[in-house]
Amino acid sequence: SQTGALRQAVPSTPISSWQSQWTPYLSARDLYLKGQLKEVEGALTAAIQHYLEGIKISQKFTLGYARCISIAMELNATEPQESIHLLNQLETLRPAQPLAKRLLDRIKATQ
Repeated sequence: SQTGALRQAVPSTPISSWQSQWTPYLSARDLYLKGQLKEVEGALTAAIQHYLEGIKISQKFTLGYARCISIAMELNATEPQESIHLLNQLETLRPAQPLAKRLLDRIKATQ
């Protein structure tokens, strides 16, 4: 039957399992979008806070982490201590992601 073929093609996943995986992702995405709006408004500190909150919520949504890395590199030219602080936060929130630590090491080596 077509239904049987469909069930074989699409493994059944309980709704609760799906929700537990995607709800944090969607919440982190929403925080990222709020951060983007704050950046457009010129409120960088508030934007960073939204990005960091999203990073705490979901390991799978990575745009907030990537944006914070970009911001940290931009800040390094004019506000190196702020850059270091942000990279330290990223390292704490995502210890398995080595990029923040690598950048921290590179910045510290040039000081």
